[in-house]
Amino acid sequence: MKILIIEDNVQLAELIKTVLVKNDYEVTVCNEAWEGIDQVSRYQPNLILIDILMSVFSGPEIVQFLKMDQRFKDIPAVFLSGLMTGDEKDFQEEGLMVDGAKYPILGIPYKSEQLLNIVKKYTKLGN
Repeated sequence: MKILIIEDNVQLAELIKTVLVKNDYEVTVCNEAWEGIDQVSRYQPNLILIDILMSVFSGPEIVQFLKMDQRFKDIPAVFLSGLMTGDEKDFQEEGLMVDGAKYPILGIPYKSEQLLNIVKKYTKLGN
């Protein structure tokens, strides 16, 4: 399974990547919005993990842009947020609405098992 991480916090992106690689996921990290958008086309991930708040475009804006392209509309996305913790289950499960679709949110900091559970769930849904 291929996971694309779009996260402008380099250290956080590398921590997430480490957990996923140790669990046999193939992972690419992008620290810039445009780089992430470009990599979706090249890498064709099974799942995108994307920061909600980024410097140029927000995560929801990037997802909205990607979903306009038929090639990418079915790739699931999970938002990453430092504005909540991994323990705020109600907010995580309620998710974030983008163009009428709900996307889950993984709070940072998170427990490795929470990250792995959400990745397993949404890579299964995407296939």
